[in-house]
Amino acid sequence: MQLPKDRRYSTEHVWALLDSDELVIGITDYAQTALGSVVSLYLPVKGQSVIAGDTCGTVESMKTASDLIAPLNATVADLNDSVEIDPEIINDDPYEAGWLLRLKDFDMEAYHALLDAASYEDMTAGD
Repeated sequence: MQLPKDRRYSTEHVWALLDSDELVIGITDYAQTALGSVVSLYLPVKGQSVIAGDTCGTVESMKTASDLIAPLNATVADLNDSVEIDPEIINDDPYEAGWLLRLKDFDMEAYHALLDAASYEDMTAGD
């Protein structure tokens, strides 16, 4: 399982990478492996507020659909148009080209409260 150490992770298998004053988020390698081949996405719109712990989208695969859970309170600044056109990018490159959203107006303390890579790896080790 790929697990970059330069980002934070939620217990709902979402990663968050700090990029200037925005957060780039996507689903983890663990999540995309569990889902299998991603076939479609339903993402929020630019300007929409997302609430920590609430559903802010859906990732559908050949096997199942999974809710995308917001890792913190924020506003959607941008969407990755490439993954909306070709969702399999998420399977090929979940941590770079497969990012889903850019978020703004978030609390830095909430970001730092997310899991670091070692804690996320410990959480998923039993699965």
